[in-house]
Amino acid sequence: MDPDDGTVWTYNPGDIAWVLASTALVWIMIPSVSFFYSGLLRRKNALSMIWASMMTLAVVSIQPSIGSTRVPLIVFRVFQLMFAAITPILAIGAIVERGRLGPIMVFVLIWTTIVYDPIATAALAISISFSKRHGYSTERLAYKLHNTTYVVLGTVLLWFGWFGFNDGSALAADLRAVQVCIVTNLAASRKWSAVRGFCSGAIAGLVAITPASGYVGSLGAVLFGFMAGTLCNFATQLKLIFDYDDYLDVCLPFQTPSE
Repeated sequence: MDPDDGTVWTYNPGDIAWVLASTALVWIMIPSVSFFYSGLLRRKNALSMIWASMMTLAVVSIQPSIGSTRVPLIVFRVFQLMFAAITPILAIGAIVERGRLGPIMVFVLIWTTIVYDPIATAALAISISFSKRHGYSTERLAYKLHNTTYVVLGTVLLWFGWFGFNDGSALAADLRAVQVCIVTNLAASRKWSAVRGFCSGAIAGLVAITPASGYVGSLGAVLFGFMAGTLCNFATQLKLIFDYDDYLDVCLPFQTPSE
């Protein structure tokens, strides 16, 4: 019952169960991002990336959230908590190997409270505000991936969790959720290349289809996935033009498909 006007809301147990299941799927995306990032880093920084992701979840968990009339307030809040947690983790990837973990967690708390709670923003400003890594654009940082298996593992789990990310946002277990599931999978499947290119392209497709997943058909999803992979491939070169340090290609490649 609404305490303000006395309105009685009737909730569908199936919708509640689906949103809770989607919450668990989105939670899986949090360590998935850290595995994806850590596989791209040098060995000495891989573990700190995984630690940062789980600490971010712990820090953001103290944040308040808004409610909804489709499912009970407590259910909606825990679902939205997962979104609030994964956003700063994506942003942290823009400053890998350049920041201390303690101050980063303080930043996560402040940023989530001041920026994410009212509006969501991108990682570009964070990357630019930090100085470049020592040896940037030299042979010193021309290192190989720490663990390609981690990159694949992170991609697989992100792909898996993204079904909850998109499907759960409808807050209902209905036919639209089924269609969202189909187009989400199709958009991620449009990049056929070597391992790192495939993984990056799949994630770009997932990012691109997210805002449109409830409104496009299968053919549209294929187009979203193809265009996302193509445009993001070109967007990775913009950091060379604008001269900012973003080794994991977090900024423009993640922003481009969502725009």
